[in-house]
Amino acid sequence: MYEREKREEAPLSRFFSVIISIILIKLTIPIEPELLGDVKDIERNPGGAVFQAARRLEIILREIGAYPANLIGQRLIDQAMGESGPLRPLGATTSERDAWVHLFRGAMGAIRNPEGHRDQQLKLEDAIGQILTVNMLLRKLKQDFPDTFRKKEPTNREDEEDE
Repeated sequence: MYEREKREEAPLSRFFSVIISIILIKLTIPIEPELLGDVKDIERNPGGAVFQAARRLEIILREIGAYPANLIGQRLIDQAMGESGPLRPLGATTSERDAWVHLFRGAMGAIRNPEGHRDQQLKLEDAIGQILTVNMLLRKLKQDFPDTFRKKEPTNREDEEDE
């Protein structure tokens, strides 16, 4: 009898685990605004949300580095963040900087690629972890290169015309 009760509790505990995960990602953990549109359907399509978030990171890297559209994935990371790359992550030591580059490479290879090439049927909990990793990498870019992400101040066209 204990085994049957234990089996019946599993779906309920999974349900609560999923609900808690969704609450954490949507309410508690600050997801960067650039990723919000990409992760909005995470409950319905976890793998798609992961792919879109990782793809967004790649697009942002390409745009801020002014790289061509055909430079993608790990080749993009190598060129943008390699030893003399303009977007090389900051760190106290060479090892630390290299480790950040490896994390960015890993995000392209282990997070973006599987979802881009195969239907992984990713579980929600795994998708949340991967999206948080992409979010962390985007935050690192913003911390290291804040001027690249500063929004232009809106201008008041009426005032400009009066002058």
